[in-house]
Amino acid sequence: MEGGLGFCFIRSQLFNEKYDDRAKEVFRTTKNEVLKIEGKYAKFMLIMMNLAEEEIAKGNLQLAGYDINLLHNLPESENASWDEKYFFSTELLGYYENLVEHQRIEKMKYIMKLVGEILL
Repeated sequence: MEGGLGFCFIRSQLFNEKYDDRAKEVFRTTKNEVLKIEGKYAKFMLIMMNLAEEEIAKGNLQLAGYDINLLHNLPESENASWDEKYFFSTELLGYYENLVEHQRIEKMKYIMKLVGEILL
């Protein structure tokens, strides 16, 4: 697996509006790695990756980058240690702010529901 399951590379490419063949391959490989993981974090990662793919298909690479950015610090297993406080107080709130800025309120409500159902 590429560092952080490849999320950092994918995010950087999307934020730089470069979704080339290498980024597509890393995305595909990363998704395949996530499919091998069990638990609530993997479930959330897959849903967010699917949302990112939808944004990519629409040409919204920046928004797809926000979707992937949310994942890069999630643990790969439920037993792994991670900074849960930082995720909920900083990363998730920053993600919501980006969605509001881009007027994606329905998407934000959907993600809030997912976080409540899956991560809490």
